[in-house]
Amino acid sequence: MRAPRIARDIIKWKRRERDGMSRAHLDNMAGLPCLGCGQRKATVVGHHLCAGLMAAGVRGMGIKAPDRFAAPLCFECHKAAHDHGNDEAWLTERGIDGRAATDALWAARGDVEAMARVVFRFRQIADLALRERATGEIA
Repeated sequence: MRAPRIARDIIKWKRRERDGMSRAHLDNMAGLPCLGCGQRKATVVGHHLCAGLMAAGVRGMGIKAPDRFAAPLCFECHKAAHDHGNDEAWLTERGIDGRAATDALWAARGDVEAMARVVFRFRQIADLALRERATGEIA
């Protein structure tokens, strides 16, 4: 005699939601200028900072950093950040505090105009820092 079968509608796999995850936040980044170069391009995507995993206290192989640690980067800057190996150091070389930028973007999530102002402000700070470094004078 065969054992009774368990109906398929009883067992449901439910995706576990983690703190700091938001698909809408990543979708909003597509309309922002690139944090790396400041240009508005059609290829802007949310790049998850690798150090975001450690900041969130998440450990494990193959686990993506939470969306709250995502920064809008165009395709070229996204590739350059990955090629560099340390994305936060890559942003720092450009005068951008990646962790502060992602925190500010997460605080403004849902409001694309406020997120664009965050990117604009961090680009302003970066441009001033790079100009000061190049000329040796403080503006």
